[in-house]
Amino acid sequence: MKIPQIPVVNPVGSGDATLAGLAYGLSKEWMDEKILRLGNVCGMLNAQENETGKINVQQIADLKKKIQVIRI
Repeated sequence: MKIPQIPVVNPVGSGDATLAGLAYGLSKEWMDEKILRLGNVCGMLNAQENETGKINVQQIADLKKKIQVIRI
């Protein structure tokens, strides 16, 4: 997976946000690539906020386009 560089403000909770995105995708029975994208996006968006556990949902679609999933 290749992810873009982002400005990091507060990385606390980013692992939890990543897991939340993965869990959401799994609950919707999405394909693996879509689940991985959402999980990473949630973690990255959390790291860009001052407040822990907060993401800007309006930025999800744009950031998902910038993530490249590489099959091995």
